[in-house]
Amino acid sequence: MIIPHGFDSIVTENGKVLGVFKPGLYYRSAFFQVSNLVKTQHIPYHFAILNCPTRDNIHINVELLLVFVILVIEFVYQIGPENMENLLRATQAEAVRSLVRTVHSSEAYDLRGTDSEDMLAALNDKMNEYGISIDQVTISNVCLPSDVALNMQNTTTYDAKQNQQVKKQELQMKVLNDGQYLKRIEQNRKNEVERASETAHRSHKTVEHDIEELQSKLDKELEAIQAQLNDHTAQITAEGNLEVGRVTAERDRLVTEIHGSAKVAAQKIRADGERYATRVRTETNLKVAAINKRIFEVQAEAERYAALKLAAKREFEIEQRRLQLIKALSQNSHSIICGEMQDSPLAQLFVTHKTAELMGIKPTAPAAAKRS
Repeated sequence: MIIPHGFDSIVTENGKVLGVFKPGLYYRSAFFQVSNLVKTQHIPYHFAILNCPTRDNIHINVELLLVFVILVIEFVYQIGPENMENLLRATQAEAVRSLVRTVHSSEAYDLRGTDSEDMLAALNDKMNEYGISIDQVTISNVCLPSDVALNMQNTTTYDAKQNQQVKKQELQMKVLNDGQYLKRIEQNRKNEVERASETAHRSHKTVEHDIEELQSKLDKELEAIQAQLNDHTAQITAEGNLEVGRVTAERDRLVTEIHGSAKVAAQKIRADGERYATRVRTETNLKVAAINKRIFEVQAEAERYAALKLAAKREFEIEQRRLQLIKALSQNSHSIICGEMQDSPLAQLFVTHKTAELMGIKPTAPAAAKRS
C-alpha cells in the first residue's frame, strides 16, 4: 500500500476506519483499502464578493484571497469537497460585508492588502469544525462603481495638485532659508577658523618659548650629569686598576704554586709511567714467549700430522704407478712375466719357449720328449 507524498489518507479494513496514514510504503493485507486521499499542502482560494454596501451606502466589489489547509477526518466526514466552496463563499461573504459596512467609500481602497485578524478568527471559529483551518485572509482588490471612482479620481487629482503647489512653495522657502543659513554658517566657520588660527599661533609661540626653556634646563642638567659621570668613571678606573694589580699578583702567585706542583706531579707521573712501562714490557715479553712456544708446538704438531698424511699419499702414488705398470704389461702381447722358477721346470720351459718365439728362433723339442 503506497500513499504518495503530499497527501494524507484514510485507510479502512473491511469498511472499518483505521485512521489517518502518512505518506509512505505500507505492507498490509489486501483487506486494507485507501478510501480517501487528502492534500496536506496549503491551498490558495480566490473569489469575489459583489455589491458589498459601505457606510455611505455605496456598493463595491471585493476580491478575496484565502489560504487554508484541510484537517483530514473532519473534512471528509463533516463536509466533503463538494460542499466546501459554498460554505467558504457564504461564510466569507458574511465576514467581508460586515467589514465593508464599517468603512466609508472614500476609504475603500485602503482595504487593499489588509489582513484582518478579527475576520480570520471569526472564519476559523466557523470553519474548523468542518476540517478547514484558514491561515490567511487577504483583500486583494477593491472595485468601486465607475462614477464614484472617477469622482474620487478627480478629487484626488485636485488635492494632489494643491498639495504639489503647497510643497513647491515650501521647497522654495526652504531653499531660500537654507541658502541664508549656509551663508551664515560659512561666515561663522570662517571667523572660527581665523580665531583658531590666531589662538594656535599664540599657542605655538608659547610652546616654542617653553621648549627653549626646557632645552636650556636640559643642557645644564646634561652637563652636570656628564661631570658626575666623568668623576665616577675616574673613580671606577682607579679602583679597577688597583683590583687588576691585586688580581695580577694573586694570579702570578697561584701560577708559581701551580708550576711547582705541576713539576712534582709530572716527575711522579713520569716515574710511575716508567715503572708501569717496564712492568708492561715484562708481561708482554712473557706473553710473547708463551705465544712463540705455542706456535712452535702447533707447527710441530702440524708437521707430524702432515708427514703422516704425506706418507699415506706416497704409498698410494707408488701403488698407483705399480698398477699402471701391470696394466701396461698386461696389454703388451710381447712381454713375459715370470716369478721364481728354480723349483718349477715347467715354468722354466714355458719361459724359454716364449723367449725363443719372440727372438724368432724355432724351439727344439727337449731330449726327454724325443725319447718318449
